[in-house]
Amino acid sequence: MEIACDPRICYARILIPTDGSEPAWDAARQAVYLAKQCGSELHVLYVVEGVKAFKTGIHYQEAAREMSRDGERAVKRVQKLADKEGVNCTVLVVEGDAANTILEFAREHHCDLIVMGSVGMNAIERVLVGSVTSKVVERAHCSVHVVRPRGR
Repeated sequence: MEIACDPRICYARILIPTDGSEPAWDAARQAVYLAKQCGSELHVLYVVEGVKAFKTGIHYQEAAREMSRDGERAVKRVQKLADKEGVNCTVLVVEGDAANTILEFAREHHCDLIVMGSVGMNAIERVLVGSVTSKVVERAHCSVHVVRPRGR
């Protein structure tokens, strides 16, 4: 059964930040579905966090290159799904702080919705290591749809 998208709640531009994980893939599948229903543009963003690569020490360049390759694979996987579904999709791999880069991209590209996966950290884990998704939810100028892991 096909459900028509209500034009009052459709989104013109949807951002999918991805890290290549399964929770991010679950979020991407939902975002592609929404984009198809609403006729939305889809932006897929992978952020290479230089700080994480820097922590590898003398192997910084190698770690940064590997993270960039991971990013290319992640965004291409989403783009392939979007293409299959006939959804207009742009992909980008950039370096920066994940949360800040996502927020800045969403503002600059006038995104109406950000669709992100969540690894389901508990409160103590969020305090100790933080959560990109939590930071985006707290500071985004637009709606954020958080896709929870299955079975939770």
